Parts: sequence; structure tokens; C-alpha cells
Amino acid sequence: TVIGNGTTPTIAINNNGVQIIFWRTSSSNVRRVIIDSAGNITTAASDVIVGNVADKGLGCFWNDGIPFLVYNDTTNGLTVVKSLDSGITFS
Repeated sequence: TVIGNGTTPTIAINNNGVQIIFWRTSSSNVRRVIIDSAGNITTAASDVIVGNVADKGLGCFWNDGIPFLVYNDTTNGLTVVKSLDSGITFS
């Protein structure tokens, strides 16, 4: 399944099999898509971090049902954000 164009993809899968896939776009954004345990895209690809994302790798994980994203901000350095709405928005 093709989900988008970009670099440094990373994926986190929760205990229910829900996948959040992140990648860096050529516009220095982080984009994500959410796929359910049956393989269906439930949240279309969209930017969750806009601008200043270095092309130095991404990381993601789930902890206690909360998805986290780790990235390198070109201004602030290593940055960790989390989503309290199951991966829709990150802050």
C-alpha cells in the first residue's frame, strides 16, 4: 500500500493492532496515516508537525495507550510530542 512520498518513515503499533505511520515530507513536515488492525486506512495522511523537521530520522511509540513522536526540530533540537486524541493531533 502506497501511503505517501517522503523520507525517514517510522511505525508504531498498539496492543490492538492499530498502526500509526509517520514520515518526513520534502517540505520539512511530519505526516502521518492511521491504519486499523484490519489494514484499512482510518485517518488519511495529513501533516501533524509543520516545518523545521530535520531529515535526521523519526521515532514513535505507544505508552499506556498514548502515541508519541520523536523528531529533530531544526531550531529546538530533539523534540517529543504526544497525542491525547489517538493520533489525530500532536503537541
